[in-house]
Amino acid sequence: MMRKKRGSSLVSVAILSFLLITVGTAMVSMTVGDYKMRMTESTRIKNLYSSESGLDVAYDILVKTFDAAATYGVNKVEIFKLSDDFIINVAKDLKDQVASLKNDIKDIRNGNSDRKEEQIKEKNKQIDSLNKQIKIEEDAAIDACFKTNFNDFVYMNEPQEDISKINTVANKDELRKCVKYKEYIKDVNKITKSERYEDVIFNTEGNNSISLFVDNETEEDNGGITYETIDADSQNGREYSTRKYTIKITSKFSTRDTNGTTERKLQSIYEVTVPDYKDVAFSESNVELPKYTFLNDNALLIGGDMKITDANFVVNGNIFVEGNGYDDIDAGVQTRAYDKYNGGIVLDAGSSKNVTFTGDVVTGKTFNLRNNVNTIINGNLYAMNVYAGSERATDTPSKNSSLQVKINNNNGGNVTVDNDITLNADATSITMDRFYGVNDRKRDTTGSVGTSDKPLGRISSSIIVNEHTGSSITINTEAYIMGVAHINTANGYSTGESTGVRGNYIAYAVPDPSNPSEEPIYDEPLELFNIIDKSKYFINYWKGKNIDSGGIHLPSNTYSYGAIIVDEGGKYKADNGKPPDSTVVNNKKKEFASKVYNVRGAMLTDAQKQELYDSLGDGKDEVSDIMYMDGADEGYTKINQMFFEKYGNVTDVPDEQNNNEKTIFSDKNIKITEGDKDEIVRDGDNGIIIKVSAGKTLNAFIATSKNITVEGNVNIQGNIIAEGDLNVSGVEGKTITYNPDLSKRIQASNVELFNSVFGHIREDSHGVSSSEANINVQYDINKFIKNRLWKIVK
Repeated sequence: MMRKKRGSSLVSVAILSFLLITVGTAMVSMTVGDYKMRMTESTRIKNLYSSESGLDVAYDILVKTFDAAATYGVNKVEIFKLSDDFIINVAKDLKDQVASLKNDIKDIRNGNSDRKEEQIKEKNKQIDSLNKQIKIEEDAAIDACFKTNFNDFVYMNEPQEDISKINTVANKDELRKCVKYKEYIKDVNKITKSERYEDVIFNTEGNNSISLFVDNETEEDNGGITYETIDADSQNGREYSTRKYTIKITSKFSTRDTNGTTERKLQSIYEVTVPDYKDVAFSESNVELPKYTFLNDNALLIGGDMKITDANFVVNGNIFVEGNGYDDIDAGVQTRAYDKYNGGIVLDAGSSKNVTFTGDVVTGKTFNLRNNVNTIINGNLYAMNVYAGSERATDTPSKNSSLQVKINNNNGGNVTVDNDITLNADATSITMDRFYGVNDRKRDTTGSVGTSDKPLGRISSSIIVNEHTGSSITINTEAYIMGVAHINTANGYSTGESTGVRGNYIAYAVPDPSNPSEEPIYDEPLELFNIIDKSKYFINYWKGKNIDSGGIHLPSNTYSYGAIIVDEGGKYKADNGKPPDSTVVNNKKKEFASKVYNVRGAMLTDAQKQELYDSLGDGKDEVSDIMYMDGADEGYTKINQMFFEKYGNVTDVPDEQNNNEKTIFSDKNIKITEGDKDEIVRDGDNGIIIKVSAGKTLNAFIATSKNITVEGNVNIQGNIIAEGDLNVSGVEGKTITYNPDLSKRIQASNVELFNSVFGHIREDSHGVSSSEANINVQYDINKFIKNRLWKIVK
């Protein structure tokens, strides 16, 4: 019998346990390692995608910088076109030859040759050929200017200032800076860093970070920006070339966690070709012009008065006439009834003439109708007053005129005044669709006569008739008459009538017992009455009596605070109008303020309009605010030097190649008149004369800080702005037409000039928008930026 070994089972159990522990430990280690490896790879993949998103952002930066460079280059071209370097030096020899040929043509015209027409025709052929060569050289110079500025903007060999440490920019080396500091260019026209750039936002969390590189400052293997010059050419000392850039942009995304730092790095190589100017040159439809809202639909903007004397005259487009006249119309009590109407628009003729306005007519003073003028307004009329009568009491009484304010294309026919319609002329008629006399400052809500610091001539609106033999005022549809008439006494006697007719005032008067032949004395005790009581008194006084209608014909929809004269089938009586609707009146007040006191055309709130109206236009816009003529002097005079006193040119022949479209800015008086040929000449030392040949149309934007005179048979298309007066005279017909397409075309051709003259208008308390040009350069970006290589660096 064998002897049993002690302890063998324990050894077996120990060995088995060791094996199990070893295998288990190995399995746990393998599982943990696999987990770590999976987590690391997951982070690597995540970082790879994040790094790729950085390249996407870098591409966006590249595209936005390209766009900004194109816009910057085009802006510089517009400035270059106005410079002496372009105007004088580019193709100078050819331009001198053209000038010589034009002088030859003048000599031929003044000579006695039998072959004038043939010789002139041959000279013009030579000029046409030279102009084509000039155009080629000018286009090449423009292209060189564009490319030079584009290249400088995108990249320079020497790094520029650190934009993180300065507040302004230099328009140099923008691509490197924008990638380095992770910023987009949002507005190339701005110069301060905060307005010009916006930060790129990356979605990174915790200790994650992303970096972009486009040069060797941080990463040795980046490569940066290189370029080669292609298609080089040289003419007259100028180099015309295109660059092709190679741009390496590296994106690195890093993650730090408990497993350490994980980093992935990607690189894209882009090939960028600098475009030719013609590739990005904008047409008119691609230019967002500065928003000069005061030019919209306005044929005329006049800072002084507009006087039309002995002329047949047509204006197609809106008219704004600021007007001069008296501000303190209470200064002369005896002449107040005339002085208050001075200034604004004046129409007068010795024999019958016709004046037609198609559009709104706006004046801050008075629309004056004198003698022998038949006037039609196909639109609306806004004025302080409408007055038919003589300028002074000593003048021969006015007569034989008419004014019709009519509906045009379902719009118009309205007359809105902040004071009166006054008829003081014989054989004169005034007709309109609707009338709004909105001024009621002298009356409180109960109708009582309140105190006012406003001039007596500006404290209520009414219809006044002083002389009316054969005359009439007809309102067809609706009338709001918010004030009452005043008798021209020392203290400005307030009546109870919204339609005041001279002679009917006897209701308020008592004779002077000592001298009954003198003017009656108006009953002072009636001053104790309020307007409503005076109105009742007036109606009762004339009940059953033969009241003078004054030739006034009112519609059934007449709203007034004072008494009116009602036509009952040819018989007239004094009666009340309907109670006014305050909402309608308040809206018309604000409309009046927005038209008369807001020549810039700013978008005003209702509160701003109300404030302007209540203050009698305190702080209103003036035509002189619109223009900064010194701005034209800074660059434009290099092209049109005859317009300014310090330059010596004396003549200018319009360019037939551009359909005689001219941009004329002047600090002198301008006379536009009919001539034997189209030309511009000096008018002594004080002005210039624009001559328009018979049958031709002057297509022009004309602006001056002085006066404009229009004489003879002339047709004008465009805009006219004068800080002074506009005087129109002569029996021949004259037409001024606003043409929106022409206006936009002229502005598009002279962006820098218009910005220099009108660019001082900025956002202000009235909400006037900036007038800086915003040039929309349009092209296919894929033609100029190509992704040549994409690779994983790490």
